[in-house]
Amino acid sequence: MTAFKEQIGPNKDLEIKLTMLKPKVKFGTDPNVVLNFYLGFDVYQKTTKGLKHLVYDELKMLVTFNAAGHSENDRVDINFHTMKLDLSNKYG
Repeated sequence: MTAFKEQIGPNKDLEIKLTMLKPKVKFGTDPNVVLNFYLGFDVYQKTTKGLKHLVYDELKMLVTFNAAGHSENDRVDINFHTMKLDLSNKYG
């Protein structure tokens, strides 16, 4: 956040918009769901004229969890194992 502080000054209102991109889901593994996706984020500065776009970036993410469905009440219980940056191909 130091770059933003240098660029726009301290104590400025920012807004961040998140998007999920290119999701890939694998079922039947252990844990029983593996989700890879890119987390896109746009950072905006709130101004008197509206939102000013500052930066866009993407982070590769890895989420693993077990999901168990209950047909009697249309409920799914989720037990998260992992939610982290996927750095497996950081330089590739």
